[in-house]
Order: sequence, then C-alpha cells, then structure tokens
Amino acid sequence: MSKMVNSRLWSILLVISIIASLWGQVAVHAEVRSEGSFPSDLTGHWVEDTMTKWVNSGLLTGNGAGQYRPNDAISRAEFAALIDRVFNLPQQASDVNPFADVKSNAWYAGAIANVYVAGMIQGTGKGKFDPIAAITRQDAAVIVARAFQLEDAAAGVAFTDASQISAYASVAVASLHSHSYIQGKSGNRFAPKELITRAEVVQMIDNVMGALIKNKGNYERDYAGNVVVNTAGVELKNLVIAGDLYITQGVGEGDVLLDGVTVKGKTYVFGGGINSVKIKDSRLMGTLIVDKRTTQVRVLVSGATSVTNVLMLSGGILEEGELTGAGSGFNDVDVDIGATAQSRDVVLLGHFGQVHHLGVSVNVVLKQGTVVEEFTFDAIATVTGDGTIRIANIYVSGSNLSKWPDKVNFGSHITVTIEGKLVDKDRTDGSSGSGTTTPTNPGPSPSPSPEPTPSPDSDSLFIVDEVVPRASVVVSASADEQTRNAASKLINYIKKSTGVELPLLVDRLTADKLTAENGIVHVEMFNPPKTAPTAADFTVQVITDGQVSNQEHPASVSWNAATKTATLTVPSVEQTNAQQSVKYRVTNKEGESLDSPSITLPANAHASLIRNSSFEIGYSGIENAYPWRFWYEGTAPNIMTRSDEQARTGKYSLKLSGTAVAWPNQEVVPAGYGNYEYSVWLYTPQGSTTKGTIQLYAFLLPSEGDLVAAYRDVQVQAVSSDGNWTQIKWNVQIPEQVDGTHIARVWVGVEALNFAPGEIAYLDDFKFVYLDAVADNNDVIGNEAPNNGGTIENELPESYDGTQIYVGKRGLTAQEQDGLLNGMLGDGFVIHQNGERITIAGPTSWGTEFGVDEFLERYVGVRWLMPGEDWEDVPQHTSLAVPIGDEVKQEPAFFSRTFETSSKKVRTEWMRNVRMHWQVDFGHNLFNMLPVSRYPQFYPVGTVDKGETTMNPCFKADGIVDESIRIINAYFDSHPEATSYSLGMNDTSNFCEGMPSNPYYPGKTNSVGRVDMSDIFFEWIDQVAEGVFARHPDKYLGTYAYYNVYDPPTKVKLDPRVVVFITDDRLSWNDGELQAKAHTLSEEWTKTGATVAFYDYVYGTPYMAPRTAFQLMEDQYRYAASIGVGAYYSELYPNFGEGPKPYLAAKLQWDPNQDKAALLDEWYERAVGTEAAADLKAYYAIWQRFWEQDIYNSDWFKAWKNAPVRTNFMPLFSADYLKDVSWEDLAESRRLLESAVSKAGTPLQKKRAQDLLKMFEFYELSKKSYPDISDEIADPTSEDEAGALLDHILVKLGNMDQRMALAAEFATNDLYFQSLEAFAWEVVTNKEQAALSQWIKDHSVGDTARRIEQLAAADSSSTRVRDKMNEILGATFGTRVVNPGFEDGMTGWFGFWDTQSELTNDAHSGNQAIKVSYSSREQKVFLKSGKTYKLSFYAKATGANNFNLLGINYWGASGLQSGQHVTVDSADYKKYTLILTPPEQFAYATIVIYIEGSGVAVYADDFTLTEWSPADEAALTQVTGENGTVQAVLDRSPSSAPEAADFTVQLITDGQVSNQEHPASVSWNAATKTATLNVSGVDQTNMEQSVKYRVAYNGGETLDSPAITVPANPQASLLRNSSFEIGYSGIDAHFTNAYPWRYWFEGMAPNIMTRSDEQSRTGKYSLKLSGTAVAWPNQEVVLTDYGDYEYSVWLYTPHGSTTKGTIQLYAFLLPAEGDLVAAYRDVQVQAVTSNGNWTQIKWNVQIPEQVDGTHIARVWVGVEALNFAPGEVAYLDDFAFVKSAVD
Repeated sequence: MSKMVNSRLWSILLVISIIASLWGQVAVHAEVRSEGSFPSDLTGHWVEDTMTKWVNSGLLTGNGAGQYRPNDAISRAEFAALIDRVFNLPQQASDVNPFADVKSNAWYAGAIANVYVAGMIQGTGKGKFDPIAAITRQDAAVIVARAFQLEDAAAGVAFTDASQISAYASVAVASLHSHSYIQGKSGNRFAPKELITRAEVVQMIDNVMGALIKNKGNYERDYAGNVVVNTAGVELKNLVIAGDLYITQGVGEGDVLLDGVTVKGKTYVFGGGINSVKIKDSRLMGTLIVDKRTTQVRVLVSGATSVTNVLMLSGGILEEGELTGAGSGFNDVDVDIGATAQSRDVVLLGHFGQVHHLGVSVNVVLKQGTVVEEFTFDAIATVTGDGTIRIANIYVSGSNLSKWPDKVNFGSHITVTIEGKLVDKDRTDGSSGSGTTTPTNPGPSPSPSPEPTPSPDSDSLFIVDEVVPRASVVVSASADEQTRNAASKLINYIKKSTGVELPLLVDRLTADKLTAENGIVHVEMFNPPKTAPTAADFTVQVITDGQVSNQEHPASVSWNAATKTATLTVPSVEQTNAQQSVKYRVTNKEGESLDSPSITLPANAHASLIRNSSFEIGYSGIENAYPWRFWYEGTAPNIMTRSDEQARTGKYSLKLSGTAVAWPNQEVVPAGYGNYEYSVWLYTPQGSTTKGTIQLYAFLLPSEGDLVAAYRDVQVQAVSSDGNWTQIKWNVQIPEQVDGTHIARVWVGVEALNFAPGEIAYLDDFKFVYLDAVADNNDVIGNEAPNNGGTIENELPESYDGTQIYVGKRGLTAQEQDGLLNGMLGDGFVIHQNGERITIAGPTSWGTEFGVDEFLERYVGVRWLMPGEDWEDVPQHTSLAVPIGDEVKQEPAFFSRTFETSSKKVRTEWMRNVRMHWQVDFGHNLFNMLPVSRYPQFYPVGTVDKGETTMNPCFKADGIVDESIRIINAYFDSHPEATSYSLGMNDTSNFCEGMPSNPYYPGKTNSVGRVDMSDIFFEWIDQVAEGVFARHPDKYLGTYAYYNVYDPPTKVKLDPRVVVFITDDRLSWNDGELQAKAHTLSEEWTKTGATVAFYDYVYGTPYMAPRTAFQLMEDQYRYAASIGVGAYYSELYPNFGEGPKPYLAAKLQWDPNQDKAALLDEWYERAVGTEAAADLKAYYAIWQRFWEQDIYNSDWFKAWKNAPVRTNFMPLFSADYLKDVSWEDLAESRRLLESAVSKAGTPLQKKRAQDLLKMFEFYELSKKSYPDISDEIADPTSEDEAGALLDHILVKLGNMDQRMALAAEFATNDLYFQSLEAFAWEVVTNKEQAALSQWIKDHSVGDTARRIEQLAAADSSSTRVRDKMNEILGATFGTRVVNPGFEDGMTGWFGFWDTQSELTNDAHSGNQAIKVSYSSREQKVFLKSGKTYKLSFYAKATGANNFNLLGINYWGASGLQSGQHVTVDSADYKKYTLILTPPEQFAYATIVIYIEGSGVAVYADDFTLTEWSPADEAALTQVTGENGTVQAVLDRSPSSAPEAADFTVQLITDGQVSNQEHPASVSWNAATKTATLNVSGVDQTNMEQSVKYRVAYNGGETLDSPAITVPANPQASLLRNSSFEIGYSGIDAHFTNAYPWRYWFEGMAPNIMTRSDEQSRTGKYSLKLSGTAVAWPNQEVVLTDYGDYEYSVWLYTPHGSTTKGTIQLYAFLLPAEGDLVAAYRDVQVQAVTSNGNWTQIKWNVQIPEQVDGTHIARVWVGVEALNFAPGEVAYLDDFAFVKSAVD
C-alpha cells in the first residue's frame, strides 16, 4: 500500500513541478538577468550563452526567480512547445485534438496540435502522445530531424552504442551527426534511451536552427549557418547564407523577399501565400523545397535569379517574372507530393527545363506562355492550361492532358487521355450489380394475358367503337406523377393501336382542389376539418422542371372556413434567365397527395442564371440543394449542407464546416457571351480565427468533354465577415470560344479552402447575372392545366356518360379498396368493374402501372418483345372493348425482380414494360460503407483500398457493429424514402477472419471449397440488424450468399427483414448432382429466418452462343416459388441475340406457372410472322439443346464443376465451350435465320429477323475465330503446305478482327449493344505457331517466310496480324526471356487491370528487380509441346499470409488452362528452379509472377529459360542421411562444384513436410560424386520420431532419403521443433510456419508471431513476437506420464527496451476428446528483464492424471504474451517441457 501511495505522490509532484516551471506560460522577459535579484541557474553552465539567447528571444521562460533547470529532463509537451515557438506555427482550432491523452484545456494542447498538424510529431501509438513523459534523446532527434526535413543519411556506426539506437531513430541520429548538429557524450556514446535534458534540447535545436529572424524588417548581413525566418514582412538583401534557409509556417499568407541573396544550402518554403515569396537577383545553389501542407504558396523569381532545382512536396505556384542577365529562373522541377498534402495543385508560369512528376495524383496548370521542355510522368497528373510541353515522357497510365505536347514518348502498355481521347503509342481511340423486401405468399396465380377481344358486342364495355372513342381515362387530382404517367401510357398505346386518343379527365369531385401561385398554395378541402388546419397538417414538395424536392411543412397556414380553403406559404422558386415549370405537391395528414396545376415562370434575361440560389428548396441525398453539387477532397469532417442555422434572406443558407478543400457548384448554360457579375454573401461567426478562404470561380466547358478554361477571382479571407453578412462580387468575361473550342456550359462555384475541423462559414444569395442582357422582365403566369406527355387534362364532370377507365385506387370505393387491395404485394393490382367504370389500381403506384401494362397486353394485345420501338408489337384495331364482368387480380410470385443490364434508356423502359421492379439493395457495398481510409482499425494493417474488391473488414473488430448501426441509421434518417440498405460483402474471397493466423479463423470450408465465413458474417449482420430495426422497423437489409458466405449460418437466427440473395448459375441445374446440392442448400437457407432471394447468373453477354435454356428457366422459377423465395435478381447483361430469353425470364418471374411453350410460340409469331416463326423456333431449339444437354459433356463444364474451389457461376470469360459447338449447328443456324428473313411477314417483322441475323453474326465469328488446341498440326513438308498453314492462320486472325469490329459497331446500337465488353483470345495455337516458325527457320528465303516478314511490317496489316507475324518470327530464335533482370524497366512484361507492381532497386543483381504486390506480371514466352525446359530465377517474399505463385502459365484459347509454379517462401533472395514439360495442348505460355493478399509483396529478378534435357546436367541418383546431415550422390560431376543454392532440402518428420530450404553449407567430393549437405536436424523428444530428407538438385526430380529413426529419450522435452529451426508453410488453420507450433492471438495486425532469423539463442531461428497485445503461441503434447514437469523457455528483448509486455508460461489440460479441463499458469515475467541478454524462464508444474474425475490425455503447452505495443519486440527460443526424473 505504501508503495502505491508513494508512486501516486510522485506523479502529483511531477505534474506540479512542470506547471511551476511555467516553461510554456510566463510572459517573455527582456533578458535573463532582469528577473529580480535572484541568481540564475544558467550562470556558468555550459549552455549559458545559448539558453540566454533563447530567453532574450522569447523562446524560453523561467519561473520568475532565474531558475531554468537546464539539467532537468524535458517532457514531451515542453519539447513540442519549443518546436512550436521556433517555427511560429499557425494556431489550430480549439477542437483540433489529435491525441486522446492531451486535455483540451492543458497549457500545452495548442502547441501539440500545431506541431502535429505541421507533420512534425506522430504520437506514441494508439492515439496517444504521453505529454507528461520525459523525452529520450533518440525521440528528440527524430522530431528535430523531421521538423527541419534533414535529408536521410546512411545509419552508419557513428557512435559506439549505435546498436542501441532504435531502427526508427537511426536515420535521424545519423543525419544530425553528419551535419555536426550533435556530437554525443563521453566515450563517443549517443545514449539514445537516456532522457534528454533541457540544456541538450535547446543546444540541439539551436545548432540546426542557426539564426532566427522573428521580427519583420530588412536584414543585410551574411550568415555562417542556417537561417530560420518565422514571420512575414522580412526582406533579406545582399547577403550570403552559408547553410539552409527555412521560411516557416509562421510567415502565414504574408510576404518574404530575397533580393541579391545567395543560399548555398537548401531553401525550404513552408509558409507564404499566393503572392508571398519573391526572389530577385538571387542564387539558390541548393534545392528549393516547397512544402506548404495546406494552401498554395507562390514563388516568384525575377531579375538575375537562378534556381537549379525545385522539389515540390506540396502544391504551389512557380512563376518567372522578368528575368535579366544571367538569370535563368527555374530549371528542373521534381513534383513529389505526398498523400497527406492538402494542396495538390501545381501552377507553372515561365520556361522550365525538366518537370518530373512521381508523387500522388496532382493537377498541373501551365499558364499561357509557359514552356516545359520535357515533362516526365512517373505518376498520374491532370495537366490543363494554355502552356506548351515540348516532350512528354509518359510511363504510367491514367494521366489527362488538355492539349497535345509537341512530342509524346509512351512507355509499354501505357494509355493517357489527351484532348478528351484515350490514346497510347498505337492508337488514338477511346473505350470504356444488384437488388430486395419481405416475401409475401402470392395470392391467386395470375392468369396468362389472353388475346384482345376482336369484335366487341353488347356484353362489352366499349373503349373504341369503329374508330370512335367510347371511353375516357380518369385520374384523381391527388394522383402522383407515376400514376399520371401510367394513364398517359394507356392513352398513347390505345392511340397507337386504333388511332384514337382518349381524353384524360382529372377527378376533382371527391378530392381537395389545389391552385397555386409562386410561393402560395390554396387547398380547397372536400371534407373540411372540424378545427382549423395548421402547418403541421401539411407537407409540401416543390416540383421544378420535374425535380421533386423534400417534403417540408409550409412556413404558415391561414384558414378560411367559409370557402373551406387553407392558404399555405411555401418556398417560392426564383426567376432565372430560363423558363421554369413549377408544381406543388401537397400531402395532408391522412397521407393523400395532390399536385397543383403547373405554374410557368418565364425567363427573365436580367435574372441570375443560378437556381435555388438561396438554398430555400431542399432535396434528398448528400447534395441536398439541387441543382447544387457539393464536391470536396478528403473525408469527414468536411461538411457541406443546406442549413437553417444562419440565413441572409429566407430561412436557409449553405453551411461549410471543416472544408479543407471544397467546391460547391452549379452548371449553367450561358445566356450569352460577354460580361457577367457573379456575387455571393458570406458569413462567419464573430471572433472566428479561421484561415479559411473563399474564392469565386467559373469553369468553362464545351457541350461535351472536359474543362477548357478555369477563371478564378481573388481569394477572400473568411474572417473578413466577422459576424456580418458580407458580399463578395466579381465581374468575369465569358468568351464564346477558348482556343477554338465553343463554350456551351459553365460551372459556377466557390472554392472553400483551409477551414479546419469545426470552423464554419455560411454562403447565401448567389447571383450570376448576364450584364449585357437586353430583354425585359415578363410576368409570372400560373395554374395551367398539367401536361402529361402531350395529353391534355380536363376535369371529370359530375355526370359522365360512357366507359371510364379509372387509373389509380381512388377509382375504388373504400370497401372495394379494403376487399381487393388489402394485404396485396405493392406490385400487385386489380382491373375491377363497377358499372361503366373500369378501375386499374394497385396498393402502390407501381402496382397501378403494372395493372396498366396488363390492360394493354390483355385487351389491346401489346407485347414488348425486346427494347425499342421496332420490337414493341401493337396490333391494329378499329374497336376495343372489355367483356362485362371480366375481373383481373394479380400479384407477382417474387416481390422484387430485376435484370442487370445497361443504363440505356430504351432498355430500362423495356424492363418496366415487362414489369421488372427492383426493391432491395444488396450489392457489394462494404468497401463504400466502411472505407479503409476512414476505418483502418477495422482492417488488417496494410489493407489496400481496391474498390469493391477490397478485403472484407474484420467483423469481430471492436466497434464495428456500433459504427455500422450508426452509419445505416444516419442513412435512413437522411433518406426517409429509401426502403433498404446493402450489407453486401465485397467482391472478393479475402476475409480478415479468413486468415489462418486470425484467432477467429473458422477452420472449415464450405460447399464451394472456400473458408466458411457464414457464422461470423451473419452474426455481424444480425447484430447490426437489431440496432437498425430498433430505429427503422420498416426498412430492409440486403446481402449475398456468395463465395465464403454461401452456406447458411448454423449459429444465428436472422430477421425476416434481412434479405439474402443466394448466388448460383442455375443453368447448371440439368446436372443432377449440382441440382440436388443446390436444392438442399436453398431449403436450408429457408430455415434461417431470413427472406431468401435468388441471385441468378443468367448471362447473355459475354457468352458467344445463345444461352437459351428455356426449360431450365421454367423449372427453376417454379422451384423457387415452391420453397418461398421472395425475390429475384438476374445478372443478365443481355445479348438480345438470345431472342425471347429476357422476355421469358420476365414473364416467368411474374408468374412461373405460365405456359412456357405458349409464351415462346407467341413471341416467335409476333416477332417475325406466322410463316417464319417455325424457323425461328427451330433456331433457338438448337441452342436450347446445346445448353441443356451438350454442355454437360464438355471439358469446359466438367472442369468448373469438379474444381476444388469454384466460383458460383460458370466460367463466362472462357470461350472453351466453343470447341463443342458443331459446324453443322452453326451452318443450320444461319440457314434458319436467313429463311426467317425471307419468310417474315411485314416489313417490321423482316427488320426484326434481320436484327437477329445480324446479332448471330457475332456468335458465328466467335466460333470461326476460336482455335481448337486439340487439333493435330502436321509440320509442313513443302512451301505449299506452309503457305496453306499461314493462310489458315490469317483467316482466323481476320475473323477475330471482324468479330471485334462488329462488337464496336454494336456498341452504338441500343438493341445490339453488349453490356459486358467483348473479349478477344489467342486465335493461333502453340502447335500452329511452332510448326510455322520451324518451317521459316529452316526455309528463311522461301515464299512463306517472305510473306510473314511483309505482313509483320505492313501498315496495311491489322495490329493483330502484325503482332502475330512478329511472334512467329521471334519464335525462330527459340526460347528466351526478354529483359530478364528488369534493367530495361517493364519492357517485355505485361500486367492486368488489377496488377499492382513496381520496379525496385532491392535487386538480386544489377540495379533493378520487380516488386509485385497484387495480381500478376507476366511475359509471353515460346515453348513447344514435347520438349522440356528449365526456368530459374531469384525471388523473395515479404508480409504475412503471403500467397504467391511463380513459374509458367499455360493458356487455352480464352483463359488460363494450367501451369507449373513454385511458392516463394524465403524473406531473402533465393534461387528457384523449375523443370517444365509443356502440355500437349495449349495456346501460348507466359512466365508469371503472381501474388494475392494485403500488405504483401514478392520480389523477382534474373530469370533464365532454356531448353533442357536430363543429359544436359548432373542428376541425383541417391540420397542418404543422418539427423542433420545428408549425402547426395550425382550421376556425374557437374561443370563446377555444387553450391548450397543448387540444392533444396525438405525435412519430413512423421509425415509432415517442411518448407524447401537451401542447406547451410555443402562440401563436394568429386571422386565419389557426393555432396555432403549440412541441414536442419530434429531435436530428440520423449517419443520416437521418423525422419526423412527430400532433396532436389537444380530443380530436378526430388529423391527421399531412407527413413532415419530418432529414438525416444525419456529425459528429453515433449516439445518438438523447440528452437524453430524447421520452417513450414501453413498446414492448416493454426499451424503456420513452425509446425507443430500454433499461433493464436486476439485482435488484428500489427500483431506479429513468426519464425524469425533476427535473433536466436541457439541455431539460426527463434520465435518473434511484435506488437502482440494478446497472444498465445502453443503446442499440443500427448502425455505418457504424470507428475512433476519442468517447463522452460529463453527470452530476449533488445537492450534498453521500455515495453510493458509480459511473458507467462501456461499448461492447459484436456481429455483425449473435448474441451479444456484445467488451466495452470506461472507468474507473469516482465519482458524488460532480459534487457539485451538471453534470460531463462523456468517453471515446475504438477500434471495430474485426473481433474475432477476427467482423465488428462493432452496438454497445451504455451506462452501468454501480453501488452506489447506496436513495434515492441521479444524473442523466444529453446522451449523445453521435461518430465522430472523424480516426482
């Protein structure tokens, strides 16, 4: 207890002493001696002069009594305060608090925030700074080096204790020492872990700082060292600075002038504004470094100034003024802006030599007159402006240049957008899922739509009688827009059929009546309320030119009881320069909506072009003030929103908060060209200290395309408002053309910069007025009759004679609504008769719309066969009627139905016509909901954001459930109209808990061979659902059953409002085995409680044969309905060459019990006519047979079905099924379609048949260009045969060219368009190429060789032909690797869309190697079947859970076929060798470097590929061994003595095979041809072990040694691999790289447990623990005896380690089967006790035979490692668990 009290007292005293020091608070004294009569403790001190200077400069204060305590330690907070004062850093807002342990009211909080925002400190980890703790010498060195940006120096051995300097500090210490800023202590020690004193800190900073200029004024003396300028208003004149010059952040936006200055060192610009740093007649001999992290700074050079090199670490403006004499201005500029820089805009004005961009993506503006001689793009940039680039070297894809350089040099496979077109070195052409609600069992099955009644009689209600209208269409005055549009659709199609336009009547007889003026709505109420209505009884939406605003209450309501009229004050729409159509939609408290007649606001030429300029009208979504767009860079706390907190006029304004970089803007069409006045009103709270700025801009654009010019006003400091609304006004000239480009659009907006989190500004009353306008104002007119698609509305009279077709449920009585619509799905409907009224109505507007579709199909005979007018079939009638008594009631079998198609309007309209309606979001969304950049704590360290293929987050992470609930509830709060939210997993099989090292690893696979994540994933969904549904019970959450979450969970019951879409390719269900498994899975899902939905891969594109499996479609839809499936999502991507397939799918998803055959027969007849229908039916029957029968015997299908890990969909991007398409079927298909064209009935039907024939040509060319790699190719024996083979190849290449040209043609046609881009394949087989290459090699002067050479060079040849001819010529040189060591960059190596790779100087030899961190880099190589090859290379791998494959890929015609690979398992470069025998059949081969995972990489270098035979080199003939030694006998002596790199050895212990490793050493006996290998041995244990060695020589066949018996030793340890000398790959879930050790831990990276060669007590390896907050490395042992055991382990932590980590030995007791029985633990040991020495921990533990009657058979022997912070390290070695000799 006394110890605790003393510790606490010490803490209190320490805090008091720090406060008493007043280190950061007391006012500055004039000089140190002025503090009264107290003697100073600086007197006579070694640092007296320096500290006195600091006191007199105001950098230090004492306690008022002359006490500065120079020998005391300094806290981290005090150190930050000194740095803050030296640099005079900008003050941050009070709410900027980056560290949880820094109280906002602490004296040091501001300084710490300032230094953190400047990037000079990073904290101690876990969001903490530890401000009171004293700082060490090495940490002080790191911060000083970072603050002054000292260049890296090699971390050499400058001090005798260099080995004690932590890795993170070694470079900083070396840099300070190399500049002589630090000297060290006695004995040439640095003492890195010792606490630094106040005196040492001041001296260190002063040594680097040199002279400090902190007062404005002129300075004209030379400086021998560095100079720091930390204030504005400084002029340096006619002087020399021998060191570096720092212009710090303290300059702010102010000015600094260098006039006649020579800087011999570097010049750092950290501060200054857009008119700030001016350099005249000066020489900057070192690099000028621009690094202003927030806003832009301008550096202006003039006169005789020369700046040799500029390094832009942030955005900025480099401008050359008038240069004179020897002044060369700027020369070379390196742009290397980091990801943390807020300013990324680089503006250049002048003449520049080399500009080299290699950082993050930036915007570069070349001002008019600017010339860049050479611009090298090693990173993505957007370059705009009128300047000129002479030569552009583009080595990375993705940049965008607004104009062409004079010359462009492209890297290999590089594309760039120039002047709006995507180009590369060869071309200048450009190029370019998911949904749903509670299932309700459908009512009576809908009946098929009959043919329309051909001849109405007296038992009918007439619609049209002999081209005379006998009916009207009626809608309620309260009908919404969708219902009104449905009514118009009914009228339009009846007119198409009969030529008669039925009148549209509006029923106001039983509804409230609305009249409106702009800003006023009058509601005459049919049933007036008993009490006067209030504003709360109404909501109002403004509909402006079709855009519907949010619902809001009116500002006020006045009530006139006499007229039963409520007058509502509502938002008015401002007049603009364009005419506007306005309606008001009013909803009363009963939920009835009513639209006012339209109000036309005429154009006013003198009005603003900006709409909603004062933000009075609100809309849903993030951009909640349409048509305003809210664009910004970065993430929260950026806030842009319509707000009622402040307003100049009206109620609302635009609120900006924390907007570091933001651009609210609107697009307008110029009213004319010439002068415009652009103005806005600004408000910031009184007393605001923000550095935020507001700048008006106008960006000029053509009618289509990118930005042409950007005009900006000057920046305005937001604080200028200071509590008053202040107008910003700018006159801007808008030209008609810019550089010949017509200006058709202007983005008018504001750039808001540098608002720190919490800093606020408001903008209101924008105006953009054309000053040269001459027209006059026009009056506002209102209350026009609404116009619905050209249909004129009239009021329904009180008495009406004739048939009424009432569209909408107001046509039903209350009783009818209750009886007919109650309980019906929203998409359902009735067609109900009541006298002469026919009512078409659904519970929702969607149901009503689909009821209209049914009416048109049933009574008019309309069929929407495919998209577009040509494919809608509307029979022509003179009369139409509905039989009296005909009642229709339908609802869909599946409440949500949709196709994945394209956004083309004709296709989306067609989908609605065939009643597709998507209602539940479920697509891949977690990457969007929980982005890595915002939530790194939910992902393993190093996770890369890859969009929808990003690794899934850690569902067990702390806080993920609560944050997910918060996000979704916030979404529904701001989107009340939304019905659902997607929790769909990302499109990847990478799961955090799916990594074997994760403690929650499931340890089992699911039915598709993937790690089963269902229990973990759906437990998270269930927890999230509970929190969401508690607040939003009427919403739905959608997700997938897909990949790793395909199987139903077994440990959780789901809410029915969770909708799970089971993904499957159900066209595989004619395979009985797959169907049975799928049915079982589907039915198991129905037991989970969730609403089950089917996600179906019913692809049209990219398949190249019509997938018309009509019977399978019918079967699966009927099965789905039978088990209660609630929704359908069809990933169709239609190819309408499949004819009736999409139509049939839509029909059967509505009602699967319809007659499929009847639907198809009708489709064929309607499409092409009665005579041609049979040919069309026969055509599609061919392909139905292919996909329902033939395909199941294909290798393509079998390979997919039998894959151990398979996708949920068949391999759609492989065209290998084409080899099973017969030429006879192809010929018959063409014959049938041509016959259909000739027999088609009407011209329109002939056009349809021609459409199908045209789309068939793509299928036909696909087959004709597909190479059958199984074909035998005879070697040519004559020129004729060689020529014939060449002709055959050219025909196939030509077919592929035609095919791709046809696909490009289809892209411009709404019907033919293929949603998934057509892909090409290798049309020439390896055998064909080999045969032809061999011929021309042997007959190089023959005709065939000459033709190939001509084709390879001819411009008339297509790119495909030229490339292939060059490949054939290249193959004559045999097998080779181009650029094997990457010394020529990426030359010869290609990647894919997702490849992430780079060149690195971490090479095995030479200067470069390749580093691949995701996907693959490959090189096409020429290999022949029947030959053997040897591939060798050097490689290494980094990162945990690294899955890589290096070797050879063999490709089929359209996809990867097979391969021969090795896995790189070494952290150091190691030689790998493969002996390869290509398969008999393949199209081509590639060398592949492949990797997947997060935070991982594989390095490769020095590839060689040669033809090989066993006769070429020595081979193993015999392997024998002893424990730790192997004798390998070769069949001959190789040309040079074998080395360790030539052998790989695997240790096989009791059947477990270790990693391949090179032996430690090799000795060679040439006489006996025997190599003796020094290899890892096996430790004796208490049990006998069987050991073999598996040896390979130079990648050849492996040989195993005879078994070696390692006898049991009762006195030996029970633990195996106790010193981690033997490495393994992941054997299963827990056994990682040191079997049989298991690595268990809680939490995520940076937890590291791994076998490591960094430290070892014996041997080479030990177990490394790093950042292990909670970890349990352990091993299971089987007991043979009971009693006393001695358990020991050796521990090592680095000297000087300060970790709080602990090590505790444990033994967990278990029965033969079952769970833990007892847990025994030793005391915890503080890891720091090692302190650089291997220290043994030893524990005697009693192991009983029984515990509470349970027999003990197993023990988990392990270590619990706790509380190691990230980066803190410990090593464990030489474990032993030994039975004591005497109990």
